[in-house]
Amino acid sequence: MGCAIEEHEDYIFCYKGETLGLYGVGFLIKKEHKNKIVSFSAYSDRVALLKMKYNNQPLTIIQVYAPTEKATDDEINSFYETLRKAQSQAGENVLVIGDFNAKIGQPKIEDMENFVLGKFGYGNRNERGEKLIQYALEHKLAIMNSFFKSRENRKWTWLSPCGNIKNEIDFILSKHPTKIRNVEVLHGFGFRSDHRLVRATYILDQGKKSRTSFKAQPKLLRTHEDISSYLKNLETNINQLETQQEDEDIQTFYNKLANIINTSLAYRSNKNELKTINKILSESTRALLTRRTELLKTKQKTKQMKEELSRLFKTTSKAIDKDYEYYRHKTIETNLKEYRSTKKAYKKLTTHKNWIQNLKSKSEVTRTRQDIMNCATDFYKQLYEKTNSISCTTKTDATMGNSQDMNDLPPVDEKEVTMNIRKLRTDKSPGPDGIQNEALKAGAILLARPLTYLFNKVLNTESNGKEFTKNKKNTKSKK
Repeated sequence: MGCAIEEHEDYIFCYKGETLGLYGVGFLIKKEHKNKIVSFSAYSDRVALLKMKYNNQPLTIIQVYAPTEKATDDEINSFYETLRKAQSQAGENVLVIGDFNAKIGQPKIEDMENFVLGKFGYGNRNERGEKLIQYALEHKLAIMNSFFKSRENRKWTWLSPCGNIKNEIDFILSKHPTKIRNVEVLHGFGFRSDHRLVRATYILDQGKKSRTSFKAQPKLLRTHEDISSYLKNLETNINQLETQQEDEDIQTFYNKLANIINTSLAYRSNKNELKTINKILSESTRALLTRRTELLKTKQKTKQMKEELSRLFKTTSKAIDKDYEYYRHKTIETNLKEYRSTKKAYKKLTTHKNWIQNLKSKSEVTRTRQDIMNCATDFYKQLYEKTNSISCTTKTDATMGNSQDMNDLPPVDEKEVTMNIRKLRTDKSPGPDGIQNEALKAGAILLARPLTYLFNKVLNTESNGKEFTKNKKNTKSKK
C-alpha cells in the first residue's frame, strides 16, 4: 500500500491507499497513453488527480471515493474540502469521477438544477445527494449520468449485500457536457464487486497529430519457450535482410536490423501469454475459475447457485494466492540452485517497475514528468561537467602519431563478433533501440553475419550512423 506509479507490461497503475481493503483511489491507464501522462497527485486516500495532455490539450481527471452515508458530517465536509483543493489545481478541461455514495434523484427546476442535472436521474435524492448537487452547482459541473437515457436495470451502479437494494451512486462530472457523447453502465465485470463499471465516451478536440508516439518495450526472454519463439521468429525475419546492397547507408541497414530484432521479440501470441499463466495456476484452480465464470454468465440463478457462487469467490481467491506463492518459492529455489542468484529470481518475479513521483530541485519539489526529466538532466549535466573539467587533457603529439589509417585495419570476422557478443554482460539496461544484451546473446549465431557486415561497412566507409554517435556512452556501459 501507499502511493505509487507502477509501469506494468500493458498498463500504468497510479494509486493511493493507506489501509489494505479500506478506501483507496487510483487510475489504470493503457500503455499506449504513457507519453500523455503529465503528473499524478494524491491528496488523500479518497481524492487523487491525474493530469494528461493530448495534442497540447490538457485533460485533468479527479478520482474520488466519498464517505458512506453512515459517516459524520465532519468527514463529509473534510472530503469536499479535499476535493476543492484538488480541483483548484485542475484546469477547465476537468472530469470528476468515482463513488460519491450519493443518490441524486430528479432535478428541481425551481432551484436551477437543470444546469447540472439531466432528466434521466435514478431513484430518490438523499442528503449526500443534495451535498453533491450543491458542489456541482458551485463548480459548474454537469452530472453526466443523468443526461443519457437508459433502461432502469442499466442505471444502477451499486447492489446491496442482500441483493434487494440498487442505487446509482457512481458518477461522472464534467465542465464541458457537450464533449461527452455517452455514459453507460457495464454489466458483467467478471470479478466479485458490489459496484458496476461506468464508462463515458469523451471527445477531445482534433488538433495536429504528433509524430511521436509510445514505443513499446520488447518483452524480456524469461523462459526457454520465450527464447525458442524469439529464435524461430528471428531466423524467419533475418533471411529478409539483404547484406549485398552496397548503396545502402549504414543508418538504414542498422534501422532494418534493429527492427528485425525488436519485431522478433515482440511477436508472441496471446496463447503463449496464456500458457505462462496456466503454468502458475494449478488444474484445480483453473476448474474453479471455469465454474465461477459459468455461474456468473447464468442469468436466472437459483438460491443454491448464488450460495455456490459466493463460496467460489472466496475459494478461488485463496487458491490463486496459494498457486502464486508456490510459483514464487519454486522460482527462487530454481534460480538459487542453477545460478546461485536471488537477483535473477527477483527480476523474473517482478511484474512492474515504479516511476519516480517527484524530485527536489533546490527548494522546489517537481512533480510533472517533464519537470522531473529536466531536473535529472540538469543534475547529470552538472555532474559530468565537473568530471570533464578535472579529467580533460590535451592530446600530445605522440597520441596523434599513433592514429592508424582505417584502411590498414583488418576486416572484422564472424568469429570475433560471436565471441564478443557472448562476452556481453546480462541484466543491463538497453539503449534507445530497446534491445537487451540477452536478446543479442540468445541470437548470436543468427546475428553474427549481419553485424559483421555492419561493422565492416563502418570500417570501409570511415563513417558511422547517427545512432552509433548518439549511443556511444550507452554502448560502453552495456559492455
